[in-house]
Amino acid sequence: MIAILCDNQGQRMPGSDGIRPLDGRLAIRNQLRVAKQHREAYRKNFPHKCEFWTHVYFVREIQNIPDEYNGRSFPLYRLQ
Repeated sequence: MIAILCDNQGQRMPGSDGIRPLDGRLAIRNQLRVAKQHREAYRKNFPHKCEFWTHVYFVREIQNIPDEYNGRSFPLYRLQ
């Protein structure tokens, strides 16, 4: 399982900073917690990234990462 950090429209920043591998056995609540922790790790040195990443979506494989979100079938979760 892979967490993709993005904005509220599903747009990602270039690069791999917003991509976080996850243990697929975790419950969705715990996957969201890990994604939020990954986001918070950037707060001190890269606050613009932390502000940009307000949502997350999950894919199973790296090949499934779309170029654009465009309302894909996988849900977009808000990082609180």
